Amino acid sequence: METRQSCALPDCTKYIASNSSYRNPENVTCSELHYLLVMAGRFNPDLKIFQLQIRERNSSGHCGLTSCTHPPSADDIFCSRDHRLEWMCCFASTFQPEQRCKLEGCVRHVFVREDSKREEFCGWRHTQKHVMLSAMKCRVQIPCKKEDFVISSPSASEVNTSLRCWLSMLDSVRTAQSTSSSVQGHNASTIDI
Repeated sequence: METRQSCALPDCTKYIASNSSYRNPENVTCSELHYLLVMAGRFNPDLKIFQLQIRERNSSGHCGLTSCTHPPSADDIFCSRDHRLEWMCCFASTFQPEQRCKLEGCVRHVFVREDSKREEFCGWRHTQKHVMLSAMKCRVQIPCKKEDFVISSPSASEVNTSLRCWLSMLDSVRTAQSTSSSVQGHNASTIDI
C-alpha cells in the first residue's frame, strides 16, 4: 500500500498528490501556492511573514489578498482563483534574481532543500531541459545525406551515420553536463533522452 505524504507547509493537513504535475522532483507540497511559500521560506526565513499575514486575514474572515474584503472560499485561503493568482504574481515579483529558476521563460522559485541548499532550477525537469538545450547549442552538426533517411532496412553506412549522429549528441550532452554547475552530481546515464 502506498504511503501518502503530507504537505511540507506547516499547518497544512492536505496530502501531496501522487500524480502531481509540478516540476519539483520531490513533490513536497499539495499545491503550487504551497510550493511557492515553502521554497521562499526556505530561501529566506523572513519571507514566512507572508504566510502569517494570510493566516491573520483568514482568521478575521477575509480573503488572503490584502485588497479584498470577501471571505475565503471553503477549502482555500483566497475567495477566488483570480485572487490566488494575483497574490502569487505579486509575491513572485518580489523575488531576487537568484530565487528564480534559471531556465529561460520560467518564473517559478528555485527548489530549496530542507537543509537550505539552493538549486538553480525549480525542479529536475527544468534541470534536464537546460542540459539538453545546452547540448543542442554545443552540438557539432554532422552532415547527413538525404539518402541516409530512406524508410527501408538500414544499410551498414546508414547505421554508421545514425550512430555517429547519436554519439555526437551524447558527447555534446556529456560536455554540457560537465560544464553546467547546475547539474553537479548527475551523470549522463540519468538523463531522459
